[in-house]
Amino acid sequence: MAARILASDEKRVLPPINRQKGGKGLGHTAIIYFTHGESPTYTPVNWIKQFREFDEQGVSFMPWLLRPLFLYNLRNRYLRVGKSDHYILHMLRLKEIEQEYRRRGDGSTHFYLSFLDYNPRPDVAVIQALNEGASKLILAEVFVTQSNHTLEGEEMVEALHVEEYGASLVYTEPSGTPY
Repeated sequence: MAARILASDEKRVLPPINRQKGGKGLGHTAIIYFTHGESPTYTPVNWIKQFREFDEQGVSFMPWLLRPLFLYNLRNRYLRVGKSDHYILHMLRLKEIEQEYRRRGDGSTHFYLSFLDYNPRPDVAVIQALNEGASKLILAEVFVTQSNHTLEGEEMVEALHVEEYGASLVYTEPSGTPY
């Protein structure tokens, strides 16, 4: 049972990019707010991925046979609490950022929410922005530090080759500085 649970993985299918390669888009900027994320309800997949990451890095975290018990206890805690409001908190923060842009007279920038461990993922948000005509994409990394998690999101986005669709792409460091 432990082997079956710990072998679980998620299946992801990206939506199609409906924009023609070589196009210029509609000229607007898209800010992709990218953070860690958390499912509002219990799902073990993200913890299973974390176990694998620790194993690959040689980080001692928890014996393999105890991991299903950890997941079981986590599930029970979710059931007691009811849900996580992580998604809502970031959605509200992004609305505040958008309102500040609008207050300062920017009516053309589009805003997208994305998560590493929940949906939509950064690559899905970028596809949505491309399909809506964005010419400049900014992946705003809302993390405390640069890490393998920020790099994982960047790799998802880079695999799309947005420049082939006439869009430019920049990243912010967790401090908010573009690079």
